[in-house]
Amino acid sequence: MDHGAYYAQKTQLGAKGERILWGWIPETRPKEEFSAAGWAGCMALPRVLSLNEKNELEMHIAPQAESLRGKKLASVSPATPSEIRAKVLAAIEIENVAGEFAWRTAAGDFSMSVADDGGPWWSLGAEKKDSATVLQVNEKRIEIAALGPGEMDFRLVLDGSVTELFCDSLHVLTSRIYRKPTGLLRLQLAEADVARLRSLHAWNLRPISTDRLTT
Repeated sequence: MDHGAYYAQKTQLGAKGERILWGWIPETRPKEEFSAAGWAGCMALPRVLSLNEKNELEMHIAPQAESLRGKKLASVSPATPSEIRAKVLAAIEIENVAGEFAWRTAAGDFSMSVADDGGPWWSLGAEKKDSATVLQVNEKRIEIAALGPGEMDFRLVLDGSVTELFCDSLHVLTSRIYRKPTGLLRLQLAEADVARLRSLHAWNLRPISTDRLTT
């Protein structure tokens, strides 16, 4: 169900008959560190499960989670001129380590990172091969079945030490990042990757808990 830190998943039927998946995000840091922090683990965002026309299992973040969205920070479309889209992307600033990105890339390899004043905090590399697509997320490298030569969809949610990345609604990688960012988080993309973006939307999120950044 997930290529990363995801455990003890359970499902239930929603009010409209949809199948909702709940999962636990465990700690990946040493026990002495989370014992000293005084807390361990958290819940992942709920996912709605469905089967596509190929009978493949798809996972989408439950639409109710969109109520956490605050200010929309950016919106880029294929019609956005190249000189304007670079400025729009450079102006994105994620506050309090709580934000969401949704983007689509054109065919071909793609990479981007979310960085603070100290350098990359979260990074993605997507490389398409003949028989597989390779995703490199920070130090985690996974190979998934080739998704075809066309465009790819991504959705990334940042919340404190948790990142949840969705790729084409088929694959999810949940990660824990314990380095508290220095300053605001900003996007970093090479010029070629900016050109490969078909669309991108970004929001700040309102955290559910007011004390989630205690460590």
